[in-house]
Amino acid sequence: MQKKKTRILSAVLLLAVFTVVTACSSNRSQEAKEDRTEGIRAMAQGSYGKAQDLFEQALEKSSDPKTSSGLDNYYYKAIAQFNSGDEDGAIATYSELIKADAKNADAYFLRGNVYLSKQDAGSAETDFGQALQIDPNDLSRRICIYESYRKYGQEEKGKDQLQYVLNHEGEDYLNGAKAKDYLGQTDAAVSDYQAAVRAGKNEAYRPLIALLDRQQKREEADTALEEYRQKKLSGEDYHNIVGIQLDRAAYEDARSDVDRALELKGLKEGEKRKLLADQVACLEHLRQYDEAKTRAEAYLKLYPTDGQMIRELKLIEYAQKPVQE
Repeated sequence: MQKKKTRILSAVLLLAVFTVVTACSSNRSQEAKEDRTEGIRAMAQGSYGKAQDLFEQALEKSSDPKTSSGLDNYYYKAIAQFNSGDEDGAIATYSELIKADAKNADAYFLRGNVYLSKQDAGSAETDFGQALQIDPNDLSRRICIYESYRKYGQEEKGKDQLQYVLNHEGEDYLNGAKAKDYLGQTDAAVSDYQAAVRAGKNEAYRPLIALLDRQQKREEADTALEEYRQKKLSGEDYHNIVGIQLDRAAYEDARSDVDRALELKGLKEGEKRKLLADQVACLEHLRQYDEAKTRAEAYLKLYPTDGQMIRELKLIEYAQKPVQE
């Protein structure tokens, strides 16, 4: 009888513990999110040491790399470490992610970039190789690896990746065009960008128009932009068009496109977010700093962890200060 009573009590206690743990887990997850948000703010303001401490606190509360929250905490910590000059710490953090998931191609790629920063080309090449081994058909990854080598002054080494893209592009015209553009094969790149457009890759318009502008083929670039405008445009398309206008310093046109896009029905959340950020960028370029600040503050109420916008707000506030005579 006593034994039966104990079993019943144990079941009740187990249920109680599960309820408490679930609540604590939820609270700790929320606390981790708050720490991460503050860490992003600190990092955006250049306080990398403080940011690192906050991301450490977030990891103490949410460190499972199989969840998006836990994964984000690791990535942000590594970024803060790298930006504070603690390259070895960043390598260790990416190594923790790789230990938890040997198929995390992003962690290998990012760790490879840190090795490049340390001038450890051998380790970087090994990590890039591991990332490519996980998904050898990802041509965009090869473009990114080339860009990393180029960033750290080893462009020639990265050209092997571009050649691989050329040899395996098939109907991946967009990545093929990027490779040809980097290799100076501009006419071939234009053809590939145009082929990508015909295949329905509207995102190819922006690099196509940028390349035509660089070639001083303004008429062709204008024709391509007008062709893009005639399509049925999504929020993402408008974001691309605004980017084209900003690249061309056509700031009034860019702002008009943003305003038009934000009136679209059925905008996806991700599209709306990009367009609201575009709106701030347009106002900055037009030097309408008061409205830019208002829009940036409103944006951060919706997306408080956007480090880029936190930095933009600081720049806007700085631009608002009167010039000292």
